[in-house]
Amino acid sequence: MNIFADNARKSAIVMVKGMRAENAQFTESYWIRYVARAMEPTGNIHFHSDLEFYYPVSGVKACLLDDRVVDIQARDMIIIYPNQIHKFVRNDEEIYERHVVVTKMGFLDEIQENNELLSVLHQAQRAGINRITLSEANHWELMEMLTEYYYIEGTASATRRKLLCAQVVVFICDLLKGQMQEKEELVYNKSVEPILDYINLHYREVECNLDSIAAGCSLSKHYLCDLFKRSTAMTINNYLQSRRILCAKELLAEGYNVTETAEMAGFSDDGNFIRVFKKYIGITPKQYQIMRRDAK
Repeated sequence: MNIFADNARKSAIVMVKGMRAENAQFTESYWIRYVARAMEPTGNIHFHSDLEFYYPVSGVKACLLDDRVVDIQARDMIIIYPNQIHKFVRNDEEIYERHVVVTKMGFLDEIQENNELLSVLHQAQRAGINRITLSEANHWELMEMLTEYYYIEGTASATRRKLLCAQVVVFICDLLKGQMQEKEELVYNKSVEPILDYINLHYREVECNLDSIAAGCSLSKHYLCDLFKRSTAMTINNYLQSRRILCAKELLAEGYNVTETAEMAGFSDDGNFIRVFKKYIGITPKQYQIMRRDAK
């Protein structure tokens, strides 16, 4: 076994014990974690305001990203942009093992010159690029940097840890820039794309529900639910509600009140909207709006 992979696995034994949930809010401008668990419940579809680089080792076969499902092969890294709906589809026969690098967007301002990193990421996001396939050499170069970070995480100064994280982020962005130049295209799981397309076109309509989606896609409800669940490991209602909640967050941030937001995001009434919003976000729409206003 390569020494870098061996060291990473050993260091994970300590880190996993204190591992925070991957979609939790964090106060640092960045964090890096390695996690390996034999048994772990499948996470819910979610989104956050941070930039995430997700490098699975085993136990994951695909990722739902907004309106498409991306297949994941060996040495594939998934880039999750701020506020992008996502969920990883597990392979339950394997240990769920991954490296995760998360940064606040402000972290990029601290480490870049002339907005170069932001420019690369914005271009990639506009082009719909969410996956980088690393060469074997690039894989081990990344492992060396990550293993060094894990090794010094508990003892090194904040400055040294920040420099190592910056090194990792710049390395990934260089790979992303090279992939854009080569014009490589992602390979998607197309089995659910018509369903996702229909939902993303109609989710702001109150009438958009399981019956209308099945009719719009010319599928039986039973086959529709089974196909979607097998392809994405989530229910149609879960995905539909998540799309509406993301839309609602944007509307609330723009200054619309709760009643206006509920109607424009496709909810049947204020009460239903508030209940679902609190379930997904953890606070009420009004609390979220106040929090956004105070943060400015």
